[in-house]
Amino acid sequence: MMRNIKKHIGVLFVIFLFISCSQNNPKITEGYIGLCYYNNSGRTEERYYVFVVPSDDDGIEDIEEMYISHEKEGLEWKLATADWISIDAAGKTWIGTHNLAMMDGEKLPRGVFKIELIDKAGMTGTTQVTFDVRDSKYSFPKFSIENGRYTIVSEYPVNYFLCYNESGAFIRTIQLEHTEGEITSLSLPRDARTVALWAEAPDMFISALTEMAAVR
Repeated sequence: MMRNIKKHIGVLFVIFLFISCSQNNPKITEGYIGLCYYNNSGRTEERYYVFVVPSDDDGIEDIEEMYISHEKEGLEWKLATADWISIDAAGKTWIGTHNLAMMDGEKLPRGVFKIELIDKAGMTGTTQVTFDVRDSKYSFPKFSIENGRYTIVSEYPVNYFLCYNESGAFIRTIQLEHTEGEITSLSLPRDARTVALWAEAPDMFISALTEMAAVR
């Protein structure tokens, strides 16, 4: 009789251990994917930006790998902790990348992407995101800065200047309310030396990023 009791206790212990460990799987509570067009030496290239909100009972610092895959096309991208960007917004921490691209600037596939997080114990959490827009209906934007004035030509509904310092580090985003005006009216950071135009259609998850131009 004692032998059977020990046997059942052992089975219950194994089940409890399995349930306890399974609770520590990383989870993805939110996620999105968007497309950005870049101007690379006169050639327009595509890159996806992919971000998720992770959750892990052991802390999100326990997550060490992210895989983004397009199973239909047999494509997979791997990100380690040093590769992804971490952004805190509205009380949430988002992790991901702005730089998901194909070799040689080829066009990216549309459709369903699987995102998988893996923690230090090898536990996983997955979700899916979809991008179905074929191509942007907007022309690639342009802008110029001359004699202390800026002019933008953009069909996108929302436009920003991304500000960079002398070393090329990003400083701040300035939303543009007008297509032209005095640079001084934008209240750029004092250490801003160059800006790039970020044009965006938020409802379509499509954007475009130009090359930089000097502001002073």
